[in-house]
Amino acid sequence: FYYDQKLIVPGERYNFNALIKGTMTIKRIGPEGPTLKRVNQALDSNNWSLLTVNFIARRNFAIYCAAKSGDWLELKDWQFLKLGEN
Repeated sequence: FYYDQKLIVPGERYNFNALIKGTMTIKRIGPEGPTLKRVNQALDSNNWSLLTVNFIARRNFAIYCAAKSGDWLELKDWQFLKLGEN
């Protein structure tokens, strides 16, 4: 995700929330760079799961997955929410 730096301010803390399903396995997620979080989350192709990641905005937000030919991933209702605001 390339986020608009007028809406997502580098250095500020955010939550990324999305419903996700598919046949891939998420391996890394978060802002590009040294703080990219390592995970090993297999997705369910039949049911939506809530994906939530707390992060400090730096660079583009990335989701890296392990996949083979024909695998897929779907996100819906995704949003970036700034933390610490009322």
